[in-house]
Amino acid sequence: MVEDTGEIPEVQWAPNRAAIAYSTRSLGRTRLPDRAVFEGILWVLRRGTRWKDLPSGYPSTSTCWRRIQQGQEAEVGLSTWRAFLSASDAQGRLDSPFAGT
Repeated sequence: MVEDTGEIPEVQWAPNRAAIAYSTRSLGRTRLPDRAVFEGILWVLRRGTRWKDLPSGYPSTSTCWRRIQQGQEAEVGLSTWRAFLSASDAQGRLDSPFAGT
């Protein structure tokens, strides 16, 4: 069973819930928790690793990747991602030469 890893605080999760929760397709399987999938995606993006290096405590690589693809198809990903980055930057959580630009 996949559990919430607690990697992102509620203040960051709440405004980004829609980025991952838009899809209702489950392919007949029990839908994994949206927050766990979001944290799996963030784990890969934060570290710049390959998807296959995602630790076993997160949802599967295919689940995380599928949710990203569905978000792009639903056209919610970019605006939500920008909002997430903006909020993270305002909280001083970004360590990037491009933060705040």
